[in-house]
Amino acid sequence: MMAYTDLLNPDAGLMAFTFAIVQTATLIVVIAISIEGYLLRPLKPIERVLAIAVVPWVLFNPLSTGFVGVLVILGLIGVQWKTRAVVAA
Repeated sequence: MMAYTDLLNPDAGLMAFTFAIVQTATLIVVIAISIEGYLLRPLKPIERVLAIAVVPWVLFNPLSTGFVGVLVILGLIGVQWKTRAVVAA
């Protein structure tokens, strides 16, 4: 991640450094849930494909739009959070 983000850039501000940390944490979570197929409940196939599709978007951060990938994963977590009780019942 040091090669793809501003983690080592001394000229980057605090905001860039904070986003690099969020970006790295998001990638760890996304790769883990994509491989395991489970977040708060088992992933539906479309959720798993969405998680896998977000990986390069967040990793390479094209045109500084990596935050959209982070928002997509937060949305996936929100959907999983709302539907976890329904699946468990």
